[in-house]
Parts: sequence; C-alpha cells; structure tokens
Amino acid sequence: MAIEWNDKVLARKLATMPERVDRYLSGVVRYHRPSTEAMAKRDAPWTDRTSNARNGLFANAVIEPKKRYAIVLAHSVPYGIWLEVRFSGRYAVILPTVNKKSPAVMKTVTRVLEVVSR
Repeated sequence: MAIEWNDKVLARKLATMPERVDRYLSGVVRYHRPSTEAMAKRDAPWTDRTSNARNGLFANAVIEPKKRYAIVLAHSVPYGIWLEVRFSGRYAVILPTVNKKSPAVMKTVTRVLEVVSR
C-alpha cells in the first residue's frame, strides 16, 4: 500500500481522521522526542567548555490534535544560534540531528498509517 505525502491531501485527511490515528501519531512524536534530544546532545560537534550548550539542547513534542505533530529541537543558551550558523555551520547540531533522525520518525509514521488504514 502506498501512502501519498501531498501536503494538501494530508491536511484534509488529518482533519477527518479517526481519534485512533491521532493517538498513534501523538505517540510517535512522544516516542521519538527523547531519543532526538539524546542524539543531539551526544553528537554535538563542539568541545565543551562549560557544558551549558550541550546541556541546554532540548526537544519538545508539539501536538495539536488533527493539525500538527512535531518534535522541536532547540538551544536554550543565547549563543546557540552562533553554534548553528557561524563558521559555515561547522558546529551545527540541529539540522544534522534532524537529517539523521527524520528517516526513523517517518518510517514509524508510515508503519502506523499502514496499520491504521487496514
């Protein structure tokens, strides 16, 4: 079974999806949130001086039922933006973590939707 990932079709389908799908997608986001945060902290490419930047990395699950299911990964230190953009992103951790983690998240979403659509 193929799943179409067209944003217009997906938005329309999300609005009419059963509560069961909402619970499953919420669960996917909650399941992957801690491992996303752990991956960012583990793989941060800089050398710690105070450990504030590494310890300040965090991931939150953002769930708006039938609208949005997201994992937000961010810095809590004011200079986190500079780690991401300075020196052509040499010390970036957010986008590399998203690029590494997103295939696993999408694989889980695909499995959930295949099970639910049976």
